[in-house]
Amino acid sequence: MELHQTHMSEFKLFTKYNLFLFTKDEAGKTHFLLLRDGNKYSQVNGSVNQDPCVIFSIANKFVKQTAGLLCSRNWIYYLEDSAHPIQKSTLAYQVNMEDIHVDKSLTVPLEDICKLLCNTPYIFQDQSDCATYFLKIPYLNIPKVLLAAKEIDFPLDLKYFSIEEIMENSNTDIDERLMSLLYSNKNLFAYLNNFIANNTPIETKQNIIFLGCNTHITYLLPSLYASYFKKHGEVWTFYHAPSGHLPTEEDIKKATAVIIPGSCASANDSDPWLADVFHLITLIKEKYTHVKLLGICFGSQAITKALGGEVDRMPGGFVEGGETLEFKPEFFKLPFVQKLNFRPSNKFVIAEIHQDHVTKLAPGATHLASSKSCKFEAFSIGNNILGFQGHPDYSETYQASLHYRLYQPQASSYREWEGEFIKTKFEDRLTQKEMLQICFSFLKNREIINDKN
Repeated sequence: MELHQTHMSEFKLFTKYNLFLFTKDEAGKTHFLLLRDGNKYSQVNGSVNQDPCVIFSIANKFVKQTAGLLCSRNWIYYLEDSAHPIQKSTLAYQVNMEDIHVDKSLTVPLEDICKLLCNTPYIFQDQSDCATYFLKIPYLNIPKVLLAAKEIDFPLDLKYFSIEEIMENSNTDIDERLMSLLYSNKNLFAYLNNFIANNTPIETKQNIIFLGCNTHITYLLPSLYASYFKKHGEVWTFYHAPSGHLPTEEDIKKATAVIIPGSCASANDSDPWLADVFHLITLIKEKYTHVKLLGICFGSQAITKALGGEVDRMPGGFVEGGETLEFKPEFFKLPFVQKLNFRPSNKFVIAEIHQDHVTKLAPGATHLASSKSCKFEAFSIGNNILGFQGHPDYSETYQASLHYRLYQPQASSYREWEGEFIKTKFEDRLTQKEMLQICFSFLKNREIINDKN
């Protein structure tokens, strides 16, 4: 069956999802691990709703359905020849399902599943708003998994099925909606056959580096960016600069893009790892100009500082909420922006959460946008660098959850507090889709930016 990849690389804000877990037996045959949902076995599926991104939403649903017992930290207990005893005290699992919420820090199983989803190369999309992720896992001994579920007193039922068994009309164990999905979506079925069942090699189309700079390690930010930007055929590598985990110059040379996201750190700090980040930025600017560099919030400040600009504290203190961007004519002349058919009359509102800002652009930078609180909201440098002070990656609900985690305000109901926070901080609704489209077009567009040096 022929696979049509017309829509596979398009920008999407997914509202629905599927997750298939699969494994290979010793003979190389593919088996899908399905969970019992009610009286039938099915893939993990659902809607994103108020979750910050599709990866978080999938991980949320999967951990709730399995108590986190299938996270990779537990695989060692479930292997056929494993000698590790299954004990409640050594298992990683979700104790309180109420802890799986956007206003709380990632739990161990949730973090683990987010990491697996960020790193999987198997992502299918078509013209719909549904993303389908495939996770390859080791061949697990099902009785051992069920024993682990019994240890924590969690009702779990799962079973392996071949694709032939799933598609068999007489198989009453399979959820009819799963069979209908595979029968009706010929392109999804072709993808499954090509890349999952028949191991067709995946051609690497993009090699993207995500350089995390928060002092604590978490896969929540990578989950946001991978949800918005990662597509089939792309290899993403996630680094953490504060712990010394940095790409080498050879890694930079082989990359097509580097993303430096927001951070609680300041570009004016004296931490040694910042010098390493500045060095990598300089390499991209001066030597590896084929590499796109996208800086968001702290990332834009780090780019500015590394290349000779200035960053200072906001005179009015911490900025939080939404800001309307006033884009300059130079912005609409950029090739990757022209592809989007945006007009100067369009309204662009971006999320803001920062206490530092750029006060002097680096030499050769082009000023692209301003806002009420920040003069240099966006800029480009040379032919391959783009910086935003605001957060295209944040929605209103995600920014509310971030504030809640940082300051722990007293509230009888999180949802009521969230609604009041959004009403107070956001005069206008964010145009997050448009802001993400700009970043996506920049990262994926291989043309040179028409910018001054």
